[in-house]
Amino acid sequence: MALSLPGSRGESQKRESEKLSEHAWPDWKQQTVVIMASGPSLTADDVRLVKAQRDFGAMTVRCIAINDCGLARRLPLSAPWADILYAADARWWQFYKPAFTGLRISGENVPDVKGEDGQMVEVPTRPLEMITTGVGPMPRVPGKVVHGNHSGFQALGLALSLGASRVLLLGYDCGVTHNRRYAHKNREKQFCRESPYGKWPEPYNQVPVCFPNVEVINCAMESNLQVFPKRELREVL
Repeated sequence: MALSLPGSRGESQKRESEKLSEHAWPDWKQQTVVIMASGPSLTADDVRLVKAQRDFGAMTVRCIAINDCGLARRLPLSAPWADILYAADARWWQFYKPAFTGLRISGENVPDVKGEDGQMVEVPTRPLEMITTGVGPMPRVPGKVVHGNHSGFQALGLALSLGASRVLLLGYDCGVTHNRRYAHKNREKQFCRESPYGKWPEPYNQVPVCFPNVEVINCAMESNLQVFPKRELREVL
């Protein structure tokens, strides 16, 4: 759930959020969106393929990077050039303060943090509007999503709310693959936690019902997420 901030800071962020209209969000109608999660199946070849398509192909391919997938420090298993960096947790933004130049979207309001000089520093993000914590009808309003209990589902909801006609999922293992939980090595311990993988797939079952005309393909071939067809990225990008 989103944090409730005390005092003027929380009220200010709430006002800024309320000012956003549908036109403040990107329009991704008729576009393919690649969502890059940090599951263990994510490979450097996948990242290079997506970047090459964006650099030399039609710019109708957009990219959402989730959490560490948007950090330059995680290269070559990251996309700091993505259109959107999404991270649900405020503490992730506060810890990394990523130098990401695209659209920075959070799942919670992010409080200021203390800088090296002791002064409070803003970590600018644009918060999503979470309409429910469980399974519910998925909205078509930009920036409004169903919580779904993890960032991968929220990022997919974001892409769908922006009008994507086709979505390719990378690193969506929703479980342990070859005894690994993450694509990125040497993750900070505070962000390596036990995940309720068994609960993650359920919210995705509503996607084909709510968005029957959107093609969603899971490019994590050993994923525990079964509701979408699985294809190799090279075959579908």
